[in-house]
Amino acid sequence: MKPTRAATIASQAIILVIAVSSARASIDPPWGFPLCPRDVNSDQYALEPLAFERSVYSGIYNAWEQWNDPYASYFFPILVFDEHRDYVRVTRITGTEDGKPKRRLLVHGQMMSPIAPVSMRIDKCNGAMSQVFFERSKLK
Repeated sequence: MKPTRAATIASQAIILVIAVSSARASIDPPWGFPLCPRDVNSDQYALEPLAFERSVYSGIYNAWEQWNDPYASYFFPILVFDEHRDYVRVTRITGTEDGKPKRRLLVHGQMMSPIAPVSMRIDKCNGAMSQVFFERSKLK
């Protein structure tokens, strides 16, 4: 008995899904894959961390920054990520040779003085922010 065209396509799709998922699972980042516990009382690990990509880190950082420090991105335009296994530290830099921001800038019709950028640690397992502080040393 010859298989139908629909059965052949379905079996090929299953093989493709298995191949793609196994290829994705075998690629680990150079700093190691985070070991996220499922819950506090379990020794098992979750399959996927909630905040694992740079787009997620920058989204968390920018959301906090827009609420608390909206003009820092004008003085410190470059986001820097310091990756570790279970967390990432995110901060901003100027990108200039001396590392100092401009003295004053015209932002939305107002002259603004530099505002210290925020440094924060973001947990890769649950996206929680900790060790949040203003890096005032970057203004000197």
